[in-house]
Amino acid sequence: RQVKELANNGADSMFIANHGFIAYGKTLNQALERARVGEALAQNFLLIMPKNFGKPFILTSKEMAAQRAEVVGTAYDQSK
Repeated sequence: RQVKELANNGADSMFIANHGFIAYGKTLNQALERARVGEALAQNFLLIMPKNFGKPFILTSKEMAAQRAEVVGTAYDQSK
């Protein structure tokens, strides 16, 4: 029920306790890109955990948006 509620409120991906990460989109490519971004954000989250003595550091919506923009912005390095 909570997943359906989040989806109805515009969430395109989410972590579900005891299940894992899900992402969806209008196309398979869109869903895969959202999954890739979610994976990168999760990796960043795990990297900052030791700095907080193992306690999760919960990002604000603004901080999460900045992280997401950074991940998406560096996904396709056009200089190569």
